[in-house]
Amino acid sequence: PTVDRISSNLFYAIAANEGWNVESIDVTSAFLQGEPLDRDIFVVPPKEANIPGMLWHMKKAAYGLSDASRRWWIKVIEFLIKLGGRTLVGDECMIYFHHEGKLAGLICLHVDDFKGAGKDWFKTNIMDAIEKNFKISKRD
Repeated sequence: PTVDRISSNLFYAIAANEGWNVESIDVTSAFLQGEPLDRDIFVVPPKEANIPGMLWHMKKAAYGLSDASRRWWIKVIEFLIKLGGRTLVGDECMIYFHHEGKLAGLICLHVDDFKGAGKDWFKTNIMDAIEKNFKISKRD
């Protein structure tokens, strides 16, 4: 799942209106950080493994499997909801956070990329938590 174009436009409009800087986080090998598979998948190891006649039992979804992005998204959304996030009605890839009764920040998800904008509380408590919980390649 990825953020809808209209939700993405809304994200940038709110960020600009509030004077928030937009940050991005790129996750490394996102699908391998997703939820474990709920079905059995066996694959032939690559030639480089040099193990003829053997099959590997996959524990995590790899790129190319039909459910790989879904398993990743489930892990991300469960994590963000535990942090207090709520999904936008009609677009479950846009998550918003409140602090002290006011909108504190927004996140848009596009596969393994997070776009976030918000108050200092949001950056410290949400964006930093994402960086600590997932292996990332860059944050800017």
